[in-house]
Amino acid sequence: MENQDVLLYIRELETKLEEKDRLIALYENILERFDSNLKLSIQSSHPQSKVHALQKTITNKLFETLNNNLHKIQDDVIISMLEEAHPATQHCVKLLIKGLQNEVEPHNQLIIVTTSTFCKYMNGQEEIVLGNISSLFDQICSKVYDRCKPVITKLCDSTSDLLDSYEVTTIDYTKDNNRYNNIMMFHNVKFKSKMLKEILPMLK
Repeated sequence: MENQDVLLYIRELETKLEEKDRLIALYENILERFDSNLKLSIQSSHPQSKVHALQKTITNKLFETLNNNLHKIQDDVIISMLEEAHPATQHCVKLLIKGLQNEVEPHNQLIIVTTSTFCKYMNGQEEIVLGNISSLFDQICSKVYDRCKPVITKLCDSTSDLLDSYEVTTIDYTKDNNRYNNIMMFHNVKFKSKMLKEILPMLK
């Protein structure tokens, strides 16, 4: 009888031990899942992880794509934007954006800012290179200026012809001045600095 009691007691202890082992395994599983979720949460809130999660890729040559995009801008769009009251900073920014983003045939971002001074882009040899933001923006502004210049020059010549024949109106003369002054913003250091600040957020 005593032996039987001992055996029952041992069995009872074994059952309790098995139950505790099961609970320990359950708690370990819960802890492991909690730890994984915690690490995932920390990683997702970490700036570096956000950079990797939202990392963008450059797939198009900068200047080739820029020229193609600028070529597709209609002349009347250029005219309407540049004849706004000077300084038409927002309209000039829109022309820059149209050059960097194709609305009809969307493409990946052409420029990605890496620091406060540098950015990366794809050159003509399909290499991703680093460049100075300000210097690169100067080149982009020159490209936009070159696209707009023939359109504006033609209108200026037309206004001059009308002026000679005394047929030009005050409105025509004002628009002509606006177009000239606004297109020159793409060569003005002060205005280029303002436009760069406007456009930087879309390059990050």
